[in-house]
Amino acid sequence: MKSLRTAILALSCACALTASAELSRYDGVAAYVNDKVITVDTVLQEIHTNFNLAAVPLAEQPQRIRELFPVMRDLIIDRILIVEAYDASGAQLPPDAVNTRVQEIIAREFRGERANLQAMLKEHRMTYDMWEKQIRENLVVQAMRYLQVGKKINVSPAAVRKYYEEHRDAFSLGGMVRVRSILITPDKGRALADSIAKQLDEGASFADLAKAHSADEKAAEGGDWGFVDPATTFAPVIAEALSALKPGERSPVIEQSGYCTILLKEEVRPGRVRTLEEAWDDVYKTLSDQLGVERYKAWVDGLRANAFVRVVDGAF
Repeated sequence: MKSLRTAILALSCACALTASAELSRYDGVAAYVNDKVITVDTVLQEIHTNFNLAAVPLAEQPQRIRELFPVMRDLIIDRILIVEAYDASGAQLPPDAVNTRVQEIIAREFRGERANLQAMLKEHRMTYDMWEKQIRENLVVQAMRYLQVGKKINVSPAAVRKYYEEHRDAFSLGGMVRVRSILITPDKGRALADSIAKQLDEGASFADLAKAHSADEKAAEGGDWGFVDPATTFAPVIAEALSALKPGERSPVIEQSGYCTILLKEEVRPGRVRTLEEAWDDVYKTLSDQLGVERYKAWVDGLRANAFVRVVDGAF
């Protein structure tokens, strides 16, 4: 688990980031919601839990936290109001719903080990009861969103047809490329890749050599990826190499971070606009998502209008 505390220190003292984990706790108030208080510390914990800040360069983390802070604060406000509305309705989750969800999370995210969960809770300064309470609240929010939003969304066939006609280009298929690849891992090295390239030059079967030597997931299929969009399937260096090849051509050995790749561009399938029948599900989902966002906002705005909500400007 990556710690957020280094970036928090940078924001609090406006100095260089430090690796120190001994930082003071932030208990300033970020917002008031009816009789509840949302602290700055709570918002920062939620940011740490829900966003992978480790993927952000250290120098950019303070600004990223500033950007995320109001977003997460508002999400917490909405969650409190939704849970209060649920509890006021007298509704109850199924008796074992929370425990079932807890076991699913432990199995999927903590490799089935409760000790891994406890380590995460310790890092985030949370008790098990606090974490379990969050799990219940998330289930409540999901249930309420379905009842108040998802259950009420109905997209007519006429709306699907109209949207498709007005946005046909958005449902086009880009050019697809049939690709074969051979991936050689660093432990086997460039020498093996060069040897395979030489065998291919001499007429050896690409598929046979892929089955024998490739380390990627398509080795058993002779390195055959089928028809794919290179830009969304492969790393940029591989997609770029494929774009330089003509159908039937093979790439030289491409070396990156110790891995060696050889590509075969077998065939190109031109792009085209999908028919309405082909695009129907995607059009329907697009319209459903749009309606969902609009109805969710209207619903939450209504909850806020009937509650006491005060945001503390400049809390962080």
